[in-house]
Amino acid sequence: MKTALTIAGSDSSGGAGIQADIKTMMANGVYAMSAITALTAQNTTGVAAIQNATPEFLAQEIDCIFTDIEPDAVKVGMVSEKKLIKVISDKLKQYKAKNIVIDPVMVATSGARLINEDAVDTLKKELFHLAMILTPNIPEAEELAQIKINNSKDMIKAAGLRPYDLLDGDVFQLGMSKEGKLYLLDPECAKYKTIFHAIFDKMKRLLTKCRHYG
Repeated sequence: MKTALTIAGSDSSGGAGIQADIKTMMANGVYAMSAITALTAQNTTGVAAIQNATPEFLAQEIDCIFTDIEPDAVKVGMVSEKKLIKVISDKLKQYKAKNIVIDPVMVATSGARLINEDAVDTLKKELFHLAMILTPNIPEAEELAQIKINNSKDMIKAAGLRPYDLLDGDVFQLGMSKEGKLYLLDPECAKYKTIFHAIFDKMKRLLTKCRHYG
């Protein structure tokens, strides 16, 4: 059985965060593990309170997972403080984590902000370059691309933009899934003719890897 680790916040309503990640992993036959970055008191109407884990405790959570059951993939979600982001970055590099998906959680569906303003740059610098794929929602993509997205034309425009020097000259491009969700691919996509060539090549390599490992 494949294994996956979600590093994210707890959503008391079960609609997002580690609860949603674990449900999704289990539904797809994946053994799910979690490292909790924060407890949130929230429901469908909004976020009432957030209590962050300490950097030391988060580090212990991740250590306990990687030294026992090594995950085949890692998904990073809500992480609101610079020190917590740095812990995650250091640990993922220490254990040479693979198949990393970063969901740069900045804004809840209800509109509540879930990351400190001063932590956004740290998120970009410490985690983005480790990711195979990044998955912001539209408000988050607007903040990353520095444009307003109101319709499908704006999405197409955003997908072709190279306005934001996210990582010392490395260029990220925005893409869009069939469901309309925006995501960012890693700097490798700059070598492809279109973003779709990049997606196809990445999927082909992933499928080859899956066949290899059975």
